[in-house]
Amino acid sequence: MERDSGLDVIKLSDKDFLRTLENGVRFGRAVLLENVGEVLEAAFEPLLLKQTFKQGGSEVIKIGDNIIPYHSDF
Repeated sequence: MERDSGLDVIKLSDKDFLRTLENGVRFGRAVLLENVGEVLEAAFEPLLLKQTFKQGGSEVIKIGDNIIPYHSDF
């Protein structure tokens, strides 16, 4: 049901959660992170603070070790 509405639902325990999150940012899809504790991984900080920057004329964001294009619909 969520996938039909364009919402990706992930958990930190999913083996490909980071890839799903990156694809959401890259393609402007909504991502819901389930079962979040009080402390988040450091990889989420740039997303929560929307720390985007310009690289090669495109808006990008760093998630973990990867720099990926930031879609304005995310």
